[in-house]
Amino acid sequence: MTKKRILSVLFLLLITMTAAVAQENVHRSPLQIYSGGVSVGALKSLNDELDLESSQFVKVSLNNLFYFRKQMSLSFDLDWFGPGPNFGADFGFNYFFSETDLRPFIGAGVGAHYFDREKVDFGESFGPSLKAQAGMLFELSETVQLKFQIPFHVVLNEFNDQGIGVEIGILFSGRHKSVQKLNYNRKANYQPKHSD
Repeated sequence: MTKKRILSVLFLLLITMTAAVAQENVHRSPLQIYSGGVSVGALKSLNDELDLESSQFVKVSLNNLFYFRKQMSLSFDLDWFGPGPNFGADFGFNYFFSETDLRPFIGAGVGAHYFDREKVDFGESFGPSLKAQAGMLFELSETVQLKFQIPFHVVLNEFNDQGIGVEIGILFSGRHKSVQKLNYNRKANYQPKHSD
């Protein structure tokens, strides 16, 4: 019952925020290279060993995006999964399918995660991780973005922990995000004249 309520609230929030988007189909070129913020959500355990600890975890993340092309970014996320001292970090890549205010994306990354277990050594619960995600980034204003994503985690520890989740977050960026960066020093087919 609570799962349905949480998903209903997230869905209504997503619809409300989509209606708040100010400009439609405006092509943008990121002049700034960084956006950062926080996201919250839930992670559902997919393997029996992790399910013994908790079938669902609350997830809180610090999100960082570093844009290096119009439709590509690097990401660095720090994650906490509650209850308990469960944590991780992921470094990845995102590809955005459009340059408009509504930008669907996919991504993948690598990192390391730890899920706390009683009577189990740290090294058995800690391991390298793989992450894949799909989602949507909504430009609410020039400096504020709303991010919705569905991540899938695999931790290569002794238990091969796996989980799928849903999260929503808010990101902040510099003031001149939508300004097109121009190159004034380049002209097409320009050849200087030589004087004799």
